[in-house]
Amino acid sequence: MRTPRPHQTKALADLRAAYNAGFERILYQLPTGGGKTDIMAMMCAEAMQDPDQIVRIDVHRDTLIQQFSERLNLFGLDFGVVAGDYPEAPHKRIQLVSVFSMAKRLDRYPKPDIVLNDECHNRAANIWEKCAIPSAVTIGFSATPCRLDGKGLRDYYDVLICGPQPKELIRDGYLVRPIIHIPTRVDASACRVTKAGDWNSDDAAQVVTAKGITGKAIESYKEFCDGLPAVAFCCNVKHAEQTAAEFNAAGIPAASIDGKQSKYHIRAVLENLKNGSLKVVTSCELISEGFDLPLVTVCIMLRPTKSLRLFLQAVGRVLRAAENKPFAYLLDHVGNVLNPEFGIPHRDRTWTLDGRPKVERGEREAIPRIVQCESCYSWVEPAPLCDVCGAEMKRAMREIKEIEGRLMRLEEEAAAEILSKAQKEKARNEIHQYAYKMFSKTNPLTLPSFISYCAQRGYGADYAAVIWRACLKKNAARVARQQANRRAG
Repeated sequence: MRTPRPHQTKALADLRAAYNAGFERILYQLPTGGGKTDIMAMMCAEAMQDPDQIVRIDVHRDTLIQQFSERLNLFGLDFGVVAGDYPEAPHKRIQLVSVFSMAKRLDRYPKPDIVLNDECHNRAANIWEKCAIPSAVTIGFSATPCRLDGKGLRDYYDVLICGPQPKELIRDGYLVRPIIHIPTRVDASACRVTKAGDWNSDDAAQVVTAKGITGKAIESYKEFCDGLPAVAFCCNVKHAEQTAAEFNAAGIPAASIDGKQSKYHIRAVLENLKNGSLKVVTSCELISEGFDLPLVTVCIMLRPTKSLRLFLQAVGRVLRAAENKPFAYLLDHVGNVLNPEFGIPHRDRTWTLDGRPKVERGEREAIPRIVQCESCYSWVEPAPLCDVCGAEMKRAMREIKEIEGRLMRLEEEAAAEILSKAQKEKARNEIHQYAYKMFSKTNPLTLPSFISYCAQRGYGADYAAVIWRACLKKNAARVARQQANRRAG
């Protein structure tokens, strides 16, 4: 059994407190990668201490059945599965169920005392309503507690408990921060809008294809994160298949998955991504939920969307922490990050049961905008220094600041800034020269040692990794040129 993380222990305590306060329909929000599956497994283990308790876990995808099965086994729990051709075991007190299968077999199973709804932002769908047990304590879990159209879930839950913000999980090492690039943008305003409020997928696919975005996505993948495992989010199945074909034609092993393929084929594709024989997996929605491969580092966004939920669920697939993964990449080729209601995926957000509030024009100034760093070209929230490379961010205007109760004159402030900038520039030059020098030696510079070197000079792991990867590519090109010259000579 895993040792719970501090925020997971707090989640269990908060859920108990809500139940003791009389709430029996509870929604718990936790960012993707925060460990919702573990929390549910811990709740099952706790419930089994009462010999009369029956618990049911509701999911909506086969990948989630597999994921939960592995986790429940890890916790040493005995459970049955209600899904497809799995053998039935109605006598077991924990049932892991697909809502599509359970809706047809409700009469075969005793009513549970506790129902745990995974990915409960889907709760408004008819199939979930068919499986609802009004007499049971129902607890929903979601990273994005709003429907696709932005509406809330107050009809299904009475109280919302929010876990830590993404930046807190990044600080504690459970998530990694994305480095964001927006190489291209798409104007989808001519697309039709669906009843759910998002762009029509066929129209969006035509716009993205007409702009030649996939070719540019291949270029940016090679430039920023060549060889790293990636997932590409596309507009529809045909678009996903075309995207995979173009990556393959460019020499980058890729495959497309969709809901019509067998679960065994999908598992094989994901296993190939895991073992490195595939570099890119494309899909339209199948990997936006219930996809748990922490090693995946790159999110290639090729689908314009008006849905905050879809955007956060997609990017969340690559934010899980893993060994030798100091950060993730978001290559947003459709400009979703620039939507003032979205912003960077790891920014602080306020969730309610009433859904995502509409943002009026006058209120948009309150939403943190994003800017592009002129040194590393990443998109970040405004700050004195870029939080990716550490370079100074240019400010639109200078303001007089009050320091320790007195005003510093602009001349003094300017002088201090010039000195600070010179010191930082000197440190950066030393770091670059050191990296290039060490890569020129027989034993190349390792990333952990370079991170340590940069930390001693006041620069973080993200900046170190950016410089290290750039020097690695330059060194590879230098070696290739030397070998070519020797052959020519």
